[in-house]
Amino acid sequence: MAVATLLDEVEAPSEPLDLPLAHPYTRYGLAVAMVQKQLRFGALNEVDLREALAYSIEVGLEHFRMRTGDDPASTRSLHFTAIKMDDLLADSKLVQGELASKGIYLFPTSLTTDKIAQKTFDSAVNVVKKLRAGNGFDDREKFSRSFAPTTAKINNGTACVVQLQFAF
Repeated sequence: MAVATLLDEVEAPSEPLDLPLAHPYTRYGLAVAMVQKQLRFGALNEVDLREALAYSIEVGLEHFRMRTGDDPASTRSLHFTAIKMDDLLADSKLVQGELASKGIYLFPTSLTTDKIAQKTFDSAVNVVKKLRAGNGFDDREKFSRSFAPTTAKINNGTACVVQLQFAF
């Protein structure tokens, strides 16, 4: 199932979900989560949505940092492997610091910078914890600049703060 097809479904959700997802990041995130867990929008319930969102964020965190053991001075081809989320949780020095000299880099898909990678990582982990704790979806979650810091560069220097509210 294509992500674009699910995005169209998110624009006009069927009952009983009321998901006011006006921001493209949240709509795209929901579509990705549904594709990864092979969920259909009309059959979605709170438990499945919670698990799909938490799972998708964790998949993203599995592709937050990568490393190479190759020496760029002696080879033209570098081979990278992902640093596991558990390793990042266990050692914050793998998340932020002087890492390029050690062959550790952000994945190009990470929407953050090296300077605030730890805040972005911690924000994502916190969202997963809240999803797994079963906090009500009618609670609001404020996504600050640390959650997606590059949005300030995209949005003419202002952070995009999104408040989500899911009602069932």
